Amino acid sequence: MEPQDIFCKIARGEIKSDKILEYFNWMVLPAIDPVVDPPKYVQLLVAPKGHYPDFQSLPEYARNSHDEVIFKMLRALERSGMLQGYLIESHVGKASGASFPDHFHTHIITLGEGCGREYSTELNRLKKYSEKHKVKPDIAIINETAERIKQNL
Repeated sequence: MEPQDIFCKIARGEIKSDKILEYFNWMVLPAIDPVVDPPKYVQLLVAPKGHYPDFQSLPEYARNSHDEVIFKMLRALERSGMLQGYLIESHVGKASGASFPDHFHTHIITLGEGCGREYSTELNRLKKYSEKHKVKPDIAIINETAERIKQNL
């Protein structure tokens, strides 16, 4: 039986997603998250097309191309004028609080003017507000941002 997590379904074409980049065995997707607020916060997900639960299970060629994908995306974000600062993070396994704990992926999160050290506090506040008030992500803005990044690859 094939893995049924969201990233595997996207890779197989079972779920439509506007991929920003496909590079060897990787895909880059815009995060569909109500707290994404371009240009202050842009969040991209870098996920392998194959099913790997954690970084250490990736084959060597996939580990090497992972960094290439991140580099390409940072350059595109920079050319798009959306890169003043950034975080690169992966949450692996249920204990990490990962939203998708069974498929390794990396977040690239840009930080706009005024985010600085307050980023985590601000993001948590926005997430709580979004959940409490059932705020839906602005798909049009997310797609517009994804297109702007694509044009700068």
